[in-house]
Amino acid sequence: MTRFVSALAIALTVSGAGCAMPGPERVVEQAVSAARDGDRDAFLACFTPRSRALLETWWRATDAHNPPLGALGAGDVRIVAIRVVPSRDFEPERAVVEIAEGADATRLVAHRMGGMWRLDLLDSQRADR
Repeated sequence: MTRFVSALAIALTVSGAGCAMPGPERVVEQAVSAARDGDRDAFLACFTPRSRALLETWWRATDAHNPPLGALGAGDVRIVAIRVVPSRDFEPERAVVEIAEGADATRLVAHRMGGMWRLDLLDSQRADR
């Protein structure tokens, strides 16, 4: 499994200042860039507050017991499809972003909160089943 999809899979299993960019694809691109740079702060900024809390807990545990497991990284991540799901029944507006990295693929759910898209690990876990 490639590094970015692996890191997301691990984060989804254990389950900001946002990325203020238009469209849900931009938050994915920002997260991939931060992962490639190993920049945890920039990576966290791309997630919802509840997801940030999960990631920070995960990193505290891996830093203490198995640092390589918490390492960020990303290869050639491609956005395969984007489906915005507007609804009056729930806030925030959501989008499903399908990504692929090599042969691995996953779905990410982004929430639009205050005009910014942020990735949500808990909703992504449900969407990827």
